[in-house]
Amino acid sequence: MELYLAAAMQRDENMMSILWAPYRRETRGLAGEELEARFADFQQDIAAGHAAFEAAKQSFELSPDPLGVALFRALRLGKGAFTIPLGTTLSDDGRTAVVRTRLNTNVDNLQLDSLPTGILVYVAGYPLGRLERISVNYEEVADKSFLAAVDIEWQLVRPAEGVGSPAGWLIESFAPDPESAVKWEPHSR
Repeated sequence: MELYLAAAMQRDENMMSILWAPYRRETRGLAGEELEARFADFQQDIAAGHAAFEAAKQSFELSPDPLGVALFRALRLGKGAFTIPLGTTLSDDGRTAVVRTRLNTNVDNLQLDSLPTGILVYVAGYPLGRLERISVNYEEVADKSFLAAVDIEWQLVRPAEGVGSPAGWLIESFAPDPESAVKWEPHSR
């Protein structure tokens, strides 16, 4: 999961494709132009996630995208957010697992003082699915409704024989749990 999150934030489309189980199933046995065409489709899916985040900057509503690009950008992964494992359930045959992690957005550590006045910063809002905008030095952070944390449930599968994975698992799907969303509260200093 951490490899996937890092790949999403670093825009490493190749690593995302290596870890995404549906893509690996769809491309198994493909080669040449067929594989290149499917990878181009996967790249378009990733680009759609980035476009969804850009659209959210106008609407302040975050649309879900299957690969999580918009969500992970809003949650500020790679910019101070971090995950904590909460639990794992392994199937009896050891082929599938459900992993629950808590993603902390780390809003308390936004380094707004180091940014030029007027720069716009976008952060996941509360409730889950909203996006908040901060205009540096023009708006009070305490007046915003930020998301502090949310749990994400990951469905993992073991790769089929002959299919490699740097993590030993592939990501089948994931979903944030809206019921686990925690609203950020400013700390008095």
